[in-house]
Amino acid sequence: MGEPNTFWKEMRPHMVAGLFWYLMGLVTLEGIKSTFHSLQSNIGTISTLLVDLAALLLIYAAGLYCVKLWSLGRSAPASLPTSSELTEEQIESIAYQNKLIELGRSVDGVLRPLQIDALQLSTNLLEFIKQLGVPPTPKYSRKQYESMPSEEMRKLINAQDGDWIEASIYYGAGNFTLTAQAYEKEMVARWTRLFPWYEKVRARYALEFKEKVDKLNNRLAVEGIRDDSFSLPVADRDGVNNIRVIASKLWESAYAVAEKTTER
Repeated sequence: MGEPNTFWKEMRPHMVAGLFWYLMGLVTLEGIKSTFHSLQSNIGTISTLLVDLAALLLIYAAGLYCVKLWSLGRSAPASLPTSSELTEEQIESIAYQNKLIELGRSVDGVLRPLQIDALQLSTNLLEFIKQLGVPPTPKYSRKQYESMPSEEMRKLINAQDGDWIEASIYYGAGNFTLTAQAYEKEMVARWTRLFPWYEKVRARYALEFKEKVDKLNNRLAVEGIRDDSFSLPVADRDGVNNIRVIASKLWESAYAVAEKTTER
């Protein structure tokens, strides 16, 4: 036997049909006449008319409820839109994902807990990326670089200053050949600038999300859904991009869970 929710969904059309014929049996012409005369002799004509009016309203309400049950029983299970059906802005939109999550919580049977958890974690990862902001920029800002006096610039070039060379490459103005020493200094300057930020990203992800991603990965594996993207390393220059990949795969996995549920 399937899950309880599935059983009751299959039974709804039969329950509705039974209730309909039961109500029809109560409102036969002979039954109405007999009930009317009985009430009229006991409580009077006006009171009887009021009671009959109330009964009609009750039957009407019951009919509407039958229609609602029938619709729920006959409707196809809701599913998530595929990533190909969504724009990049929608996939990246935290508000859109939160709206979908709240829909799943408010309507019974639309989303399974595993799908909600996957979407919520995807949303949290995207929010985390937004909180991180952009990596630190070079020592020399674009304004400083472009307005630097030629004499000072010449001194930095002759000294093969790593910070100045990095700024030239960063702002797209470094159209020159580097010596081995200059290249080494540029690498040191770039790594000195970025390494602390990379480490902050790595450490925060490890503390706030790695355990959650690993646990959800195992829950998905139980459902027969595996993806190596969840094990991507969050470190160095690929850290933020790999977080974005994981968030995207969580969305796709939530849809895969919906497909698995439909197949059962």
